[in-house]
Amino acid sequence: LHPDKGGDEEVYIKLLEAYNLILDGYKVEVPVYKPKPKPNNHVTYIDVFLTLEEGFNGCKRNVYHKDGNLVIDIPAGVMPDQTIVYDGYGETNSDGVRGKLSVDIKFIMPEGFTFERYLSETVLVYSVKFKNKVVDFTVTVNNKSKKIKMPSKVYDGMFLKVKDFGYVNGGTKHPLYVRIGLK
Repeated sequence: LHPDKGGDEEVYIKLLEAYNLILDGYKVEVPVYKPKPKPNNHVTYIDVFLTLEEGFNGCKRNVYHKDGNLVIDIPAGVMPDQTIVYDGYGETNSDGVRGKLSVDIKFIMPEGFTFERYLSETVLVYSVKFKNKVVDFTVTVNNKSKKIKMPSKVYDGMFLKVKDFGYVNGGTKHPLYVRIGLK
């Protein structure tokens, strides 16, 4: 009749109470069955906004929900619109068990930078516009700078691929794509 073996919890508790009454005169202690807390399948949803540097390097972030303040670890290399689920960080149910926390990653991008879908992956793109004359320039990503040498022939909407200088995701270095704009 034990609930862990498929028995009914209420019937088992009544059986233990009756057994304790019978043994009461014998001064034998029988452990009282305490039901296990029911799992909390409730999910709390939040958005977390990161700078590009925080996304590159990972960070700790304070999150707030109705049960209070928690600190979560955001791993390095997260992508925009990625969802990370933290078990045991959500809101608490009536049994005191925490549910899941579902975190949607959003980015606060520096001027000129965007994440865009290219072929089958999301890549970091830096857009630069030239008014009169196309010149070499320097771009900084995650506190590293690189001089971009412009080719002799450029056109509006042209992309340059800068190898191993873009976003690092899952330990893989992706290229930075530079979009050229001409006025």
